[in-house]
Amino acid sequence: PSGIDEHSNGTNGTGGKVIPFRRRVRVEEPEPARKPTLGERFKASPLTFIIGIVNVADFVWIEQHGSSNDLGVLVRFGAVESSLVHAGDYWRIASYAVVHSGWVHLIMNTWAGASWCTAVARMLGTWRFLLLYVVAALGGGAAIVVFSHAITAGASGAMFGIIGALLTIRYRQLPTWTMFTRDPGVRSTVAQIALWTVLGVVALPMPLLAVVRWPL
Repeated sequence: PSGIDEHSNGTNGTGGKVIPFRRRVRVEEPEPARKPTLGERFKASPLTFIIGIVNVADFVWIEQHGSSNDLGVLVRFGAVESSLVHAGDYWRIASYAVVHSGWVHLIMNTWAGASWCTAVARMLGTWRFLLLYVVAALGGGAAIVVFSHAITAGASGAMFGIIGALLTIRYRQLPTWTMFTRDPGVRSTVAQIALWTVLGVVALPMPLLAVVRWPL
């Protein structure tokens, strides 16, 4: 067992000569950090899971009335399209954030929400996190209307707002830019963004990619 040597003194019983001896003291190894369970994650950030439940419920509702991979169905159930918004469907700037095109799309956004959103919700608190999520989603929808004519669905605006907040908070916690770029958490987040984007491009059907410029 691992331990620390502790020096002490003793005698050999002949003339009182002092002879040093060592006694090994056991040191307990620290237990590895335990990953929180699903229940613990829910208690820490219930709003994150509520958003996920809303996304799943909306997806099931859409699938019961058609295919979520059909552009016409996506538009019917709230995907954002600039000409319709200009015609008065302003609600689409918000509704697109809960509309998803296919199971892969839904699972990717749910996975992202369970990781990034949970972390930011813990840092900011429930109501500030909700405000950030809504503002980011609305900003993403408005940007699509202004800069793109693509039919778009998914929580990409909200997710990138959450990622931006997460990286900003971490940057403020670290004293230098070098430490920020070398931080394992920051590097992990950037790697996940890259993987998230590649999987989104590969997973979506080719006809949909021709119209939706951003996969999430």
